[in-house]
Amino acid sequence: MSIHLVTGASTGMGFATALALAERSESVVVVARRDEPLQALAGEHPGLIEPVAGDVGDLADRNRIVARVGGRPLASIVHGAATAVPTQPWTDLDPDELSHHFQVHVAAPVALTAALLRVGAVDRSVILDSYSAATPRDGWGAYSILKSAAQMAMRAAALELDETAILRVYPGAVATPLLDRILNAGPEVAAAEFYRDLRDQGLVSTPMEIGNQLADLLIAPLGADRSGEFVHHIGHSIPQG
Repeated sequence: MSIHLVTGASTGMGFATALALAERSESVVVVARRDEPLQALAGEHPGLIEPVAGDVGDLADRNRIVARVGGRPLASIVHGAATAVPTQPWTDLDPDELSHHFQVHVAAPVALTAALLRVGAVDRSVILDSYSAATPRDGWGAYSILKSAAQMAMRAAALELDETAILRVYPGAVATPLLDRILNAGPEVAAAEFYRDLRDQGLVSTPMEIGNQLADLLIAPLGADRSGEFVHHIGHSIPQG
């Protein structure tokens, strides 16, 4: 039986992806800092969902996650854990705060994937990529910095990991707390109007829409060659420029 690991599974796209996998009879180890939503997930699909409460940015918690997997081959790791990255002017960026976000968005996916590879096989390592990795917008500098670093971390992994496929999945605009903050931002965040237009055009996906599409990607055959990176655009593509 396949087993998947989904971090950030207490809410949003992580929760939706874990739920969609379980609905497809896939076993899932779900990770998040808050235990209650994980237990609720496990209650919906007993025997398929294994909850692990922990912070992926914490070494001791990562070790507990690895121990729970117990060397079982993983069909995928979905790095869905995230933090509430603020929207603010570039000159107001706090290096200590940025470092905290970096631990979860960039360092943890690298460290967790590497730790799991030391004890067992990992078929696919997946990040939720963003057009913001290549397109900076006023007031959104911290988010772009983090997404760009996370993308490069996984692109570097794709050069060296021959047996693990690296999937960079672009979900487009999704109804998450981050998007809510952007939509409700004032004129100091120029991107707010851009995303309001997307919302008004029906180009914002729900987390469950993304979760279902991502689950289908995770169980679809890739072929024998796992080397290199695989890029997938799901949801609604965001116009660039």
